[in-house]
Amino acid sequence: MSTSRRFATADVFTGRYKDPKTFIAAILGRLQVAALQDGWSGTQLYDADWIEERGQPPMAVITLRPGEGAASVADVRQYLIDKKRAERKAA
Repeated sequence: MSTSRRFATADVFTGRYKDPKTFIAAILGRLQVAALQDGWSGTQLYDADWIEERGQPPMAVITLRPGEGAASVADVRQYLIDKKRAERKAA
């Protein structure tokens, strides 16, 4: 039985990552390890955000929930694209 309903983490995109894809993969890896340690059989993407503020390196925030399979970099990318489209429509 899982003790957590969701896992979330945030990190700043710095020189230690070669590109945003590797950066997102590293964050997902950390979250999925925590989820497995908590007894989850798989993960689904719950929420993601890519934050860019003037003068600061970009930051990613990713939240996973229990589910089948494993959340992927492609899932995060598509979620962010869909989220940005929805924000533009609402504006």
